[in-house]
Amino acid sequence: MSTSWHYDLLLPDAAIEGMQATVKRLDEVTPKIDQHMQQAAQEIGQRVNKALDEYQGQSPIRGVTDKPSKAKADELEPPKGNELPGAGNKSSNNTKTKKARKISNRLKYLGKTPSKTSRTGKEVIARMRKEGKIRDKFGKTQFKDSKGNWHPLSQADMAHDPTDAVRWWNTKGRQYGAKSKEVRKWMLDPNNYTLDHYSLNRSAGAKLKETYLSPINKLKK
Repeated sequence: MSTSWHYDLLLPDAAIEGMQATVKRLDEVTPKIDQHMQQAAQEIGQRVNKALDEYQGQSPIRGVTDKPSKAKADELEPPKGNELPGAGNKSSNNTKTKKARKISNRLKYLGKTPSKTSRTGKEVIARMRKEGKIRDKFGKTQFKDSKGNWHPLSQADMAHDPTDAVRWWNTKGRQYGAKSKEVRKWMLDPNNYTLDHYSLNRSAGAKLKETYLSPINKLKK
């Protein structure tokens, strides 16, 4: 590659001589650069070929044949000699844990609390919107908690109001029996709920010193 060219510009002689000297040096250096690039390419090719030869000479490892491929999980054997104590009984232990997990009296007597997306929850949200406690801001729905602060709707709990669940159960609900028709009707009534921030709702529940008394009637199966 040559960088020779003609000078038709009106430049001082000293400038032209300097440019000619620079072009001459470039003409001398360019072939050397091309040569080094060719040598580097050859060396890279040799290293790649060497690595391939070494790989093909190795005995296949688990899940790998002559060509690299992903091993199927169901074809691999579990490692031996490094099992943790009791690892082989993991499935049975999980089953025992689930059986041993105790259901709370709240869930056993009253049943599940309706979610915000349930029919009851939607009616609570609609009522609170009319009360000015639900608003849409920046494209997001917000609610006002019991302290007067606004939060995203995702941080709301369905909180019993005005009567807490444990108090209603102990004073009235337990006479109907666990999960009875009357109990479930009360649990699904939107007038018995409000939305409150989860931290406030759960801390309020923890502060109550009342516990769920046993139902007077037999548990509904």
